[in-house]
Amino acid sequence: MSFGRTGGGRAARGRGVKERGMRRRRLKKLWKRLGEFQRQKLTRDVLLLQLGAAQQEAGPAYRLVEIRLPGKNEPVSADTFTFSLHREKLRQVRRSEGQYLLRAFQCGSEGGRLWDFYIQL
Repeated sequence: MSFGRTGGGRAARGRGVKERGMRRRRLKKLWKRLGEFQRQKLTRDVLLLQLGAAQQEAGPAYRLVEIRLPGKNEPVSADTFTFSLHREKLRQVRRSEGQYLLRAFQCGSEGGRLWDFYIQL
């Protein structure tokens, strides 16, 4: 069994570009929102609620950001609430994007039929 890009490489590349664009948009929006939280005067409890909403909206992109929250008795400020991009996780995600489609072609499935199912997504 070959694990190369046989059959469907074009489809996987297109899907990878689409995934990268969706992730980039969500990450940019999350980054902007986290910056807004940092500038606002929030209590820790309100910050946690806002982060929950941001996490739900960001989807899988949320796990690419490392967030340091203030302690229970610390005030929320730019020093106690920080965030940064987890570059190694981003590299791992970028390496694996679109690969699930390639693995499906290795099962001996009919490429055209699988592509029809894929388009329905």
